[in-house]
Amino acid sequence: MNDIPARVDRCTRTHILALACAFAVLAQAAAAETFYEREPADIFMEEAREVTIDVVSVAESGTVKAELSNGMVVLLKENHTAPIAIVQVTVKAGSLYEQEYLGAGISHLLEHLTHGGTTTTRTEEETKEILQSLGNMTNAYTSFDSTSYFIKGTKGDIDTAIELLADWMINTQVTDTEFDREMKVVQREAERANTSPNRILFELARQSMFRVHPVRYPILGYDHVRAKLTLEDARRYRARMYVPNNMLFVAVGDFKWPELLEKIRSAFANFRRGASPSVSLPQEPEQVSMRMMKKGLADLNTNLLSMSYRTVRLTHPDLYPLDVFAAVLGQGESSRLQRTIKNELNLVQSISAWSYTPGYDAGRFTVFASIPEAKNVDEVRAAVDEHIKRFKTELVDDAELERVKNKVAADHVYGSQKIESQARSLISSYLSAGDPDFDTRYVAGIQKVTAKEVLKVANKYFSGDRLCVTMVEPEGEGPSERGAREAIEASAVRKTGLKNGLTLLLKRNPNVPIVAFELYFLAGLRAETQATNGISGFTAQAWSRGTKNRSPVELAAELENMGANLSTGSGNNTFFLRATCLSKDFDKMVDIVADVVLNPAFGPDECDKLRVRILNAIKERDDSVYAQAQHLLQETYYGEGSPYAMDMNGTAETVNKLSAKDLANFYREYSRGPNGVLAVYGDIDPAEAEKIMAKAFAKLSAKPAPEIKPAPAPKLEKDEQVVAYRERKDATAVYFAFPGTQFTNTEDRYPMKLLDVVLSGGGHPGGWLHEALRGAGLVYEVHAFNILGLDPRHFQIQAITNPAAVDEVKAIIIEKIEKMKKGEITEEEFRRAKKICITEELMSRQTNTAQAQTAAIDELYGLGYDFDSFFAERIEAVTIEDVVRVANKYLTHYVCVVVTQKPAEPEEPKTE
Repeated sequence: MNDIPARVDRCTRTHILALACAFAVLAQAAAAETFYEREPADIFMEEAREVTIDVVSVAESGTVKAELSNGMVVLLKENHTAPIAIVQVTVKAGSLYEQEYLGAGISHLLEHLTHGGTTTTRTEEETKEILQSLGNMTNAYTSFDSTSYFIKGTKGDIDTAIELLADWMINTQVTDTEFDREMKVVQREAERANTSPNRILFELARQSMFRVHPVRYPILGYDHVRAKLTLEDARRYRARMYVPNNMLFVAVGDFKWPELLEKIRSAFANFRRGASPSVSLPQEPEQVSMRMMKKGLADLNTNLLSMSYRTVRLTHPDLYPLDVFAAVLGQGESSRLQRTIKNELNLVQSISAWSYTPGYDAGRFTVFASIPEAKNVDEVRAAVDEHIKRFKTELVDDAELERVKNKVAADHVYGSQKIESQARSLISSYLSAGDPDFDTRYVAGIQKVTAKEVLKVANKYFSGDRLCVTMVEPEGEGPSERGAREAIEASAVRKTGLKNGLTLLLKRNPNVPIVAFELYFLAGLRAETQATNGISGFTAQAWSRGTKNRSPVELAAELENMGANLSTGSGNNTFFLRATCLSKDFDKMVDIVADVVLNPAFGPDECDKLRVRILNAIKERDDSVYAQAQHLLQETYYGEGSPYAMDMNGTAETVNKLSAKDLANFYREYSRGPNGVLAVYGDIDPAEAEKIMAKAFAKLSAKPAPEIKPAPAPKLEKDEQVVAYRERKDATAVYFAFPGTQFTNTEDRYPMKLLDVVLSGGGHPGGWLHEALRGAGLVYEVHAFNILGLDPRHFQIQAITNPAAVDEVKAIIIEKIEKMKKGEITEEEFRRAKKICITEELMSRQTNTAQAQTAAIDELYGLGYDFDSFFAERIEAVTIEDVVRVANKYLTHYVCVVVTQKPAEPEEPKTE
């Protein structure tokens, strides 16, 4: 109780100690309302005095830790690689600590009410204006043990960002209007979350494993419990938890820490210490027998399996061998589970293992698997059990240990490139371990793990009595009967053309009460010139920033109140609008979508704000080795005169010249009926929806859009390499571009798809390149993919490595290309590649949004809305000879781009 001031009005120090003890007992025994009825500061009657900096320490890593006199801890880390910074406040208020509100999700609700809400100093509108002026790079999130708020921006914006965070923490006013609105928003969020099979699986797994510990309650809370919350509950909980001595302030970026620390102190100068929230988490009883929990879901096409064992918290020394165990067992293509159960036995779509060790006592080790065929579930479980048993009797070999240790070290380096990652690391390390640099020490701890320690934890934690098995599986009698029921309930696609030429695709899918809107117009980068580069992307982003009838704030509020989403964007061949809503809000959403399409505002002020963000994105492009390499590759491969050589964002020169009027004109030219396709999929009546849509979009222009000239196909007559140097010592990128094909070339695109899977695993790490390069420790990552377009594009291979390995990486990539051209593909590799292709395609079609998007694009490109439904047949028809043919046709000459660190200057010879 050293925080009690030496001089106190009305009470002696001894009396206050007694009162505090009494209140603590009341808080434990009687739901805590009495204790927190008043502002916590009133309890101790602390004198008003300005906050000071009490303690400052600087670690060897450069992390600065300071403690303010009001109890707030501040962590600072300078990073001068770019003129940007992130500031973040974390409140130790998560779902674990909600006490009498357990299961209500009040911490998450308060996040919504605090982030950008009304304060005593400014309105929501004023806050949003400031955030937009900073680039609007802000968000908040709630976890089991904390709630965080962050703002990212340029170094010049950091003072304003700190002041905003301080305002939210100190001055937030929870109003009736905002409380009612955000309760609805959170309800919509929960409704959507409750349709996610993976989320359902892991919620059930926690409930099965933890019968007493509050980690069993979902962060969002339960609907019926949350519905009982009142405005007074929110205010009371905020007064209890949002005190400076329950907060952590973190900043990472381009600043000088002594100056920034003073700015933080000044911003929180009048924020007084409160009663420290103290929550004692209950001890979970030992599990004495295996537990199993299952749940059936309609409209689910796969079986999800979780096998979990109770383990330890973060500070336990077994953390390290448990993490190594998880990595050897099921992390990466060379891990045991993926190598055997996935790739050799072909029983699962995906499988992985991880050890979750939080700062509180609720650690668990989990194996997760997605199993397409129900008949394989028992075999997968038995195979996992067999692998775990081997760890109890056989030592992990040195090669496996070395792989894991190298991966952890590399992941730590790559994961610390961005300021937001560094900030999260400081926060999680400090909250969980009390050490902001714990992540760095963690890497060192992993390097010390021995095979005997892995064997020891395998025997200590992985008995059958400690196992919790959880499953989410398709509901009903079986796949065949479920498919028949879907065929009856889900309608065929209803295609119609409106009088203005807009193609309308409508499909009823009543299994989920969601409706997806996908609208595409031909345009994109392909419609730009050197003089207008960036106009399609700029236009698409400005498109949804308000209408003539709804301001940006009104539009956002209306969508949030419904729990709906609407976004606009631009690609190489199109610009588009996509939206989703609950089916009960269909009519409202049609009105909003039609308003955005027919009446976009393109207000000069909004466009100027957006211009700043785009210019910042252009300026920051080369901060990422990935973005720099991609831009240089396309610029070199396509050459001057091709739209694909240009950057999607444009250049600073072109973006600065584009006016709001230019954007409006570009939009009007291309957002015309004959130039677009609108797909609406979901819980709708297609015939009724057609009438509604025809009326809503009747005023869309029927004029033809300007013709877009095809881009010339690059002609490579020899191999070409370009090297670019970076001052910063980070990853080295090696990017290849070979000639490619286009969407409409159905003869070649499917053999090229299988070529990609054999070479690099498709959508998941694997294939020849991954085995040769990642297996040898030469690369951090390697991928290959076929970029398709309306014009011929390119086949890309990319690897992230280190400067010393560039020549070896290049040589292995070329070697595998030559192997492909010679047709050295085994029948087993080819069979597996087809299975991967088809399964990935099926998995990608699960949502209304994905189905509507694919149908709309295929229809717009002239392939027909049902083109993708024949994907499996086309893949199955491909032969190894077809793959060899396209390999020799396309994988000929290439452009290779290497982006690497600048070599050290040779030292001048010394003379006597």
